[in-house]
Amino acid sequence: MNFLKTPNLPQRGAVALVDNRCGSTYCEALEKLGINLVLVPPSGNLYDAVSAHPDMAFHDLGEGNMIYEPAADTKVLKRLKDLGVNLIEGSSGLLPQYPKSVSYNAARVGDFVFHNFKYTDSILLQEIEKRALKKIHVNQGYSKCSICIVDENSIITADTGIHRAATDNGIDSLLIPPQEKILLKGLDYGFIGGSTGKISEDMLCIFGNIEKLTEWEKIISFVEERDVKVVSLGHGAVEDFGSLIIIGEK
Repeated sequence: MNFLKTPNLPQRGAVALVDNRCGSTYCEALEKLGINLVLVPPSGNLYDAVSAHPDMAFHDLGEGNMIYEPAADTKVLKRLKDLGVNLIEGSSGLLPQYPKSVSYNAARVGDFVFHNFKYTDSILLQEIEKRALKKIHVNQGYSKCSICIVDENSIITADTGIHRAATDNGIDSLLIPPQEKILLKGLDYGFIGGSTGKISEDMLCIFGNIEKLTEWEKIISFVEERDVKVVSLGHGAVEDFGSLIIIGEK
């Protein structure tokens, strides 16, 4: 297995982190697409709705390096280590209350990183700066949850602050309305970033059916203009499972 050079932008997917509560329908759909899954169980340190979301406890730095929160599940860590991942323990233990829950939820888009850098884990911040990535500060601490990464220069978001910051930095951004139709059990609604993830250079997966979203036609058009296809993993409502994070390629 090869590791991604740039996080969130696989050429060919092989192994992915996913919430273990996403259900057999999504797991089977991903496995049929050739993705081997590392299932993340709930953590007692976060509130239930996001307790098993990979983008809360893990941050892929690329090239086989991954930061994890100190209380991350030991079986998941062992599986990642067995796959050859270089694991770097973060300094921030997660807690249910915001902003103690968002330490690792930065969004890497090509050579840019979006986050509210007042709350970024110090080790993650060091790794970002060591790689000379451009930091884009936004008010939204749940940055990865809020950003669907289409390619190294294109995103989809419902957050106006993220959208404005992206366009100010030359990143193509499709602003969609808040997606009340994205389900996130225990909360009023979920987020577009948390319900999506690329599994190859030309394939973006979504948990559920893209046509259930308010502006699905605009989303598909934006994605297809970049030679990427949207793959619906189910037939029902779109659901937020804390992103699909590919960590290795075939």
